[in-house]
Amino acid sequence: MVLYNLLMNQKIVAVIPAFNEYAKLSGVIEQTLKYVEEIIVIDDGSKRPLKDFLPSLPNLFTLRHKINLGKGAALKTGVEFAKMQKADFVVFIDADGQHNPSEIPSLMAPLAVDNADIVFGVRKFHDKMPLVARMGNIFLTQISQLLFRIKVSDTQSGFRAININIYPKIVWRSPRYSVETEMIVNAGKAKARFAEVPIQTIYHDKYRGTTVLDGIRIFFNMIYWRFL
Repeated sequence: MVLYNLLMNQKIVAVIPAFNEYAKLSGVIEQTLKYVEEIIVIDDGSKRPLKDFLPSLPNLFTLRHKINLGKGAALKTGVEFAKMQKADFVVFIDADGQHNPSEIPSLMAPLAVDNADIVFGVRKFHDKMPLVARMGNIFLTQISQLLFRIKVSDTQSGFRAININIYPKIVWRSPRYSVETEMIVNAGKAKARFAEVPIQTIYHDKYRGTTVLDGIRIFFNMIYWRFL
């Protein structure tokens, strides 16, 4: 009830980056609309426009990149549009069903109750997570803590939420999967107030997230951000 009262006058907008996601996106949208006022889908250069496969709703906006620019670029497009929509809080959620929309209130709680600037969803690193993702995530998380003294437990989780006011201080340049890490680095530099909340670890039979090559790129980006 306390959380509900605090959020009554706050506008929550979900930003969903999507690329060729035709199977699960509609279901993600349907469930997410239970917890947010508006959804912004960024079609990041899908072969067939995602808008053709989505319902026409007054609180659903679909923005399209003509070519695939990457997750970081898609998230930036989404947040910029959310600002135009006068959002107070923005929640980032993936299009492939690997985040549970029913956990959005848990992400919102530290923003509304504790005045956090950014909230990170933290997964459990167990055998439900593909081995390459589990080992890469642990390695990148430890490196980020070593280089930047930022103790975020799951640096690669894309399920997170921000107060729109912090966005100018944490805005990222990474166009692709380094966005999650750069957001954390920038939050640390800005001395942003952050919180962590546990979230479900959901993986479907075909893993399409960060690859080994993406992990290598993220590692060298961290070296660049730290020393150059």
